[in-house]
Amino acid sequence: MLRLILLCSLAAGLAGCTGFPKLDAAVGPEARQAPYPKLAPLGQILECPPPQAAAAKDPTAGLAARGAALRAKARKLYNSPVPGG
Repeated sequence: MLRLILLCSLAAGLAGCTGFPKLDAAVGPEARQAPYPKLAPLGQILECPPPQAAAAKDPTAGLAARGAALRAKARKLYNSPVPGG
């Protein structure tokens, strides 16, 4: 247990001696001269969007058509031969 504590202390000490990368060189001059982005008011961000016209419709017809298409696809896959089998 003592060895583990010493090993962790040594690793933490060595990690503290690491040099930091030059981050200033990673930013180009055009990015330095660019204006700050415009911030949106928090009220606009948290505001709920208006309901869509499509969401107001009854989805039953669309779901029934999708279900029929999926059942037809399942029937086709069920009746198809298995390759290599």
